[in-house]
Amino acid sequence: MAAHTTYVLATVSVGALLFRRSYPVAVALVCGATFTWLDALDHQGELLNLPVAVALFGVAVSGYRRRTIVAGVVAASWFGTFGVRARQWIS
Repeated sequence: MAAHTTYVLATVSVGALLFRRSYPVAVALVCGATFTWLDALDHQGELLNLPVAVALFGVAVSGYRRRTIVAGVVAASWFGTFGVRARQWIS
C-alpha cells in the first residue's frame, strides 16, 4: 500500500508542475503538501523535493517581489525543518 501511495503522490506532484506558469502559488502548495505527506510516510530521498524546488522557482519568476520574498522565507524555514529531521534520521 505504501508503494502505491508513493507513486500516486509523486505523480500528483510532478503533474502539478504542468500548471506552474498559470498557477504558480497553487502548484507550489500542491508540491509542498505532497512532499510533506511523503515525508510523514517516512520516505527519504533527495529527489523527493525536486518538484517543490521547481515550483518555488516558478513562484519566484512570476513577477511579484513581495510574493517572491514571502515564498523564499517560507521555503527556507520549511526546508530547514526537514533538514533538522534528516539529521535525526542519520544519527
